[in-house]
Amino acid sequence: MMMMLCTVVLQVLLVWAWRTLDWVWFTPRRLERELRRQGLRGTNYRILYGDAKDFVRLAKEAGFRPLPLHCHDIASRVLPLFHKAITYNGIIFFFHLLIFFYNVDK
Repeated sequence: MMMMLCTVVLQVLLVWAWRTLDWVWFTPRRLERELRRQGLRGTNYRILYGDAKDFVRLAKEAGFRPLPLHCHDIASRVLPLFHKAITYNGIIFFFHLLIFFYNVDK
């Protein structure tokens, strides 16, 4: 009876571990590969912290740059990571917390 219970618990743990690994690693990598195949560039998938380090670094750099008087182009100051991604990738829509950006220059 105890051996059967241990087997069931081990199977449940293995299924949980596999699903977690698939959710955290395999699915994002598969999606990244498919997007690159379609021609969309971007940063590589980084587990757990993603683009957080880049976001903090770019926000600090944007805070130190002076903004000219009468300048209304504040996107690079407010959301520097998205501004960098848009200028790097061209005509692509980005959606984050109901904020839309569209690069019409290219």
